[in-house]
Amino acid sequence: MMFMGIKKFLQAKSHIFIDYNYIRGLSVNSETHLYNIWSYCQNEFLLKNDKGLLSSERYEYFKKIHTLLKVEDLVNGSLERVGDDGDGGYVMAYKKEGWRYSREKIAYSLGICTDVTWDKHIAMGGYQVYQYDHTIKRLPDNHPNFHWKKIGITDGEETRELKKLDTLMKENGHLDINGFILKSDIEGFEWGMFDALTVKRISQFDQIVIELHDFVSSIGDCVHQSRIIRVLEKLNQTHQVVHIHANNRGIVEYCGNLMLPQLLEIVFVRKGLFVTKKSEKMFPTNIDRKNIKEKQDTILGHWNLED
Repeated sequence: MMFMGIKKFLQAKSHIFIDYNYIRGLSVNSETHLYNIWSYCQNEFLLKNDKGLLSSERYEYFKKIHTLLKVEDLVNGSLERVGDDGDGGYVMAYKKEGWRYSREKIAYSLGICTDVTWDKHIAMGGYQVYQYDHTIKRLPDNHPNFHWKKIGITDGEETRELKKLDTLMKENGHLDINGFILKSDIEGFEWGMFDALTVKRISQFDQIVIELHDFVSSIGDCVHQSRIIRVLEKLNQTHQVVHIHANNRGIVEYCGNLMLPQLLEIVFVRKGLFVTKKSEKMFPTNIDRKNIKEKQDTILGHWNLED
């Protein structure tokens, strides 16, 4: 009965969804979607009944994330999808003339799991791809330009299977080289990784293609929220967001006129490499693909805050 009541509410509010027929077909066991519906309904109630919502710490956190992840469009470049047509594929920035993705043909790929379609595309373009994942026994596919090690990323004490990115770059002789790619999907450990890196080290990457985790689960956790903001402020010193997409595997929270997904796929480019302008796009765009093909994509809409 409760679920049917939620459906009736959504029918009246169906303009916020691309396809209401999809919502109508949801089962009660669709936990992610039910959580998103619950968050939206709760926020609708608070908007009407809580005058302090838009001055709350929660709302300020949402605003801060939107501000630090403000998207700009490429003026002298374009975006293209690299890798699988779903989870495992990534949007990347590229130049049509000169170097394509980065000035040096070196890429770091952190988090492999069962998909190397991105890695293979990059390797076929002549890149040496340094791959790290301590959760797998072997790569699902190979290429002469792959350099995989069963090592994970840490920001603390190093072991045989856990090392800092700075250490790996040193082992590979890359500490004095500028202009390569970082691709990362390491399930939340990216915050510690960037926290441990210097701004100088981060600036060595022309492009950072990354899935950022834990935006929603950090709400109310002051320590983790502070780390997320600190890392994004550090990245903003050297890099600019040029694309954003929500992984529809994760939940979504709403606060006031803002929403925040648990999982965001971001493309950062180093400042000065491209000319950019503030984006007016609606997200997702036609270049994006659903991470879980059976589920509707998460609609970010006009992500950027109004000036």
